Amino acid sequence: MGGNNKFIDKFSNVAMRVGGQIHLKALRDTFATIMPLYILAGVAVLINNVVLPLILKGNALVNAQYWGTVITNGTLNISGLLVAPIVAYMLSQSKRFENPLAAAIIALASLIVMMPNVLEVTPVGADKAVQVS
Repeated sequence: MGGNNKFIDKFSNVAMRVGGQIHLKALRDTFATIMPLYILAGVAVLINNVVLPLILKGNALVNAQYWGTVITNGTLNISGLLVAPIVAYMLSQSKRFENPLAAAIIALASLIVMMPNVLEVTPVGADKAVQVS
């Protein structure tokens, strides 16, 4: 029994050190901030794929599922754009920067600058990729 307590004490000590790491705390706070978007996307997926097929059929189902798909895509796409600036904001706030909002703005601008201008997509059944700008 004494060995088990020793392990738990060491494990707790390591967990506290890792949990107190400033970058991991910024990530934790970021995802806690964005959590409502993920919850909304999850509810939309649930309604779209479980509830609506029980109630509607055919064209009415397709029309109703359009809105669930729009909500899901909108929330998940915007959360992708929000992660970088919120991480920067939380990290700069933890490090007591004078203007954490400036770090968030720079992070968002950097994310958009680094996005690719041209994508290559290979359509189903095609042998060659097509560039999409």
